Amino acid sequence: MAGDERHLRHEMLDAALGRAPRSDFWKAGQAFQSYFSGQGSQNIWLMRFATQALRDRDVPWKAVYQYQLGTPTGTQLVARNGALDVVPETAPGDTVYIPGFGGSEFMSTIYWVWHLMSHVALMKKGGEIGAQARRWVVLNWVLFRAIQGPDGSLLLFGQRSAGHNPIPREPDWLFALASGGDLGRAEGWCKKAGAGLRRGWEFEIGNALKQELQSTWEEARTMPLETLQSLPLRVPTDIICTEEGLAVVHSARCNSNTPPILAGTLWKNGRRDILPTSQFNGMTFIGGHRIRQRADDASARIEGNEIVYKSSLYTGGAEKRIPLPGGNVIYHLKLGSGSTVTVPEPEPVAPVEPPTEEEPPFPDLLHAADLIASLQLPHNMKPTRNQIVSQLQSRNVNDDDLARIIQKVRDFKIHPEQVQAAKVEEAIEILERA
Repeated sequence: MAGDERHLRHEMLDAALGRAPRSDFWKAGQAFQSYFSGQGSQNIWLMRFATQALRDRDVPWKAVYQYQLGTPTGTQLVARNGALDVVPETAPGDTVYIPGFGGSEFMSTIYWVWHLMSHVALMKKGGEIGAQARRWVVLNWVLFRAIQGPDGSLLLFGQRSAGHNPIPREPDWLFALASGGDLGRAEGWCKKAGAGLRRGWEFEIGNALKQELQSTWEEARTMPLETLQSLPLRVPTDIICTEEGLAVVHSARCNSNTPPILAGTLWKNGRRDILPTSQFNGMTFIGGHRIRQRADDASARIEGNEIVYKSSLYTGGAEKRIPLPGGNVIYHLKLGSGSTVTVPEPEPVAPVEPPTEEEPPFPDLLHAADLIASLQLPHNMKPTRNQIVSQLQSRNVNDDDLARIIQKVRDFKIHPEQVQAAKVEEAIEILERA
C-alpha cells in the first residue's frame, strides 16, 4: 500500500536489532506475484519480506535470492500451481519470472537505498538467508565501486528514477560509512541536497548496522569489477570509465510505474549530463519532470562516441545524444548481456505536453503543503509557514527551492514528542523525495 514504506523501514530496523517492531504494517500478507513480476513497488514488498523473515515468518527467501542472483544454469524460476519453483523445463500454465539483480528497480535513484538496507538487515538473520543477503550486499559494493565518479560521488540512477535529480545524497553517505570514505564530504552532499541526514532513517540504520556494512565492504573492495558481468539483469547495462569521466547506460525501461533515467555521464571537469532532462515552466528538470504510472517506451544505446537516448514521454520518440567522456577506456563493464527482457521500440509520437492541473509534476507537494499549513506555530513563524504553503501549492519549485523549504520547516523546531512532529516528518519526507 502506498505510504507503507514510511513505517516498514522503521519496523525493519527494529527487527534487525532484535526489537519488537513499533507498528504492525509488516504483518500484512503479500502475494509473491507483485514482487517477482517486476511490475509493482518491489521496495515495499522487500522491506516487509525482510521484517517477516527476521520475525521468523515463513517467507520465500530461496526464490528471492534465485531471482536476485540467478538460478542454476539450465533452470528457470516459475510459479506453478500457486507455488514458486526452479525447474529445468517449463510446463503449460507456468508463469516464468526473469531474474534480475535489483529486479525492476535496479539502481533506482529513489528506491535503491531501501533495497540495499533490506539485504543488510537480513544479514542479521544468519544461516542460509543471512549468507545470501551478505552476498547481495557485497555485490552492491562492487557495483558502487564501478559507478563511483571522478569526484567520488555515485552515478546512481536507473529504473524508477525519473522526476528526481540523481545528485549524491544518502547512498553516498552509506557507501562512505561502509568503505571508510570521506564522511564529511558525503554529509556535505546530503546537506546540499536538503536531505537532513542526521535526522533521517538512513543515518540511524547505517550506524546501527555499521559492522555489517563494513565487513561486507572488506570482502568487496578487492573483488574484480568484472564479477558484476555474471549477474542477471532485467535489461543490459553498460558502465564505462575513461580517463576523462564515467558513463552509465541502461538499455531500456522494464518497470511501467515510474519512468527510468537511462543514461548519464560525469566528467573530471565537472560536466554532468543526465537523460532525461526536461523543461517545464521555464525551469530545467535534471532527471525529467515527475510522471508516475505511465509507461515510458524509452531506450538508450552507445553509438560510437555518443550515447543515444529516446523516450515516448520525454522526447516524443525523437533521439537525443550526449558525448561519452573521452580518453582511454579504463574499464567497460557489460552487465546483463544475457538478459531476455525486451521492450518494444516506441512508435514515433508527438512530444508529451507538460503535466496539466490534473497531473501536476509533483502531486505529493500539495499534501506536503496541507501538512505544513496545519502546523500550530508561534505568531512570528506563521508568515514563513504561509509563504511555504503558497509556494508549494503553486508547484513552481526547483531542487534549490525544495532544499530551502526543507530547512525552513526544520527551523520551526517542532519537538519530536509533539503530536504534530509526525506531520513535520511526513512533509519533509515528501519534500526530500520530490
